[in-house]
Amino acid sequence: MKTRESLQENTISKKGSAESGITLIALIITIIILLILATVSIAVLTGDNGIIAQANQARIDTKIGEEKEQIALAYNAAVTARYAVGDYRSSEGITASDLDTQLDNQKADATAVAEGDTIKITFNASENVYTLNGKSGVIEGPTTTTP
Repeated sequence: MKTRESLQENTISKKGSAESGITLIALIITIIILLILATVSIAVLTGDNGIIAQANQARIDTKIGEEKEQIALAYNAAVTARYAVGDYRSSEGITASDLDTQLDNQKADATAVAEGDTIKITFNASENVYTLNGKSGVIEGPTTTTP
């Protein structure tokens, strides 16, 4: 007849082998789930419309917005300066020289050059080129963007 201790030893050893098998299966399933999550995360980060691409596009859009804002502020300052001396005529607008002076006052790294009825503004750091209508203040562009 088996003693009570030998019965307990058999029970413990059977449980131990069954539990280690379940632990191995659980480990494999966990690894598979982690691999799936890693694959999805990498795709979300680096895909064509991924987080990194969206962040780069947001950086470019922000830079363009800043540059357009500098042009608008310089235009308004040039109009105001000409009004102050009684020299502003809406039919003539502002000149490239007026705008260039105001861009310099803002410490913008840009140059303004007259081109017919429009003014071309080039930002040196980004190489973005904008077109400004000197009469209406309408800004178009950029025509060149280097990220």
